[in-house]
Amino acid sequence: MVFDLLLNDHMGPLNNEQRELLMLTKDSCNFMYEMLSTLLSTYKYENGDYTLNYEKCNFISLVEETVNELDSMQKEKNVTIHINKKGNIFVTECDRMQIKRVLTNILGNAISYAYNNTPIFINIKQNEQGINFEAKNKSAYINPETMNNLFKKYVSHAAKFNKVGVGLGLYLSKQIIVAHKGDIYAKSFEDNHNIFGFYLPMVNMIKNEAVISN
Repeated sequence: MVFDLLLNDHMGPLNNEQRELLMLTKDSCNFMYEMLSTLLSTYKYENGDYTLNYEKCNFISLVEETVNELDSMQKEKNVTIHINKKGNIFVTECDRMQIKRVLTNILGNAISYAYNNTPIFINIKQNEQGINFEAKNKSAYINPETMNNLFKKYVSHAAKFNKVGVGLGLYLSKQIIVAHKGDIYAKSFEDNHNIFGFYLPMVNMIKNEAVISN
């Protein structure tokens, strides 16, 4: 990418003002790309135009990969992420790219809204039925009215925290998890910590349910 070549001084040295301007421009381009990608994906899910591409996936590796890609956000807020796992295998079948989109959205929000210098705890549990993922952070209490609407289209609590948001990230995440026959949820507590998570059933459980329903 041209921005990376410039920021790495491959086309000559930059002064601090030039570097800052390029970084802001790069961030804006990335934001626009993600927003357009989210809009397109939302449209596809709503119109039934998206087919899930199931493949075997090491869920722990996928979570760790997502956490590593959000490293710059963690450093900016000075938050630390701790991964706790309960179970044995942590291998499932899912659309890896789409589940990673959900993880990126949930963890990105967890970091973005977390108080500075606080820990974020990721709890992952697996049993014979499926995998449960939760991200818990220290952040402002979300009132019940806002909480009830978080997964609806174009609803965002970003404005409350003076942040930019289009209100589609959690909505799309719900579409993806529902398409996997799973469940997504959020909980807020008055002692200022919040939990966002989802449940992902094993593919054989989905197939068994389909056979029973037919």
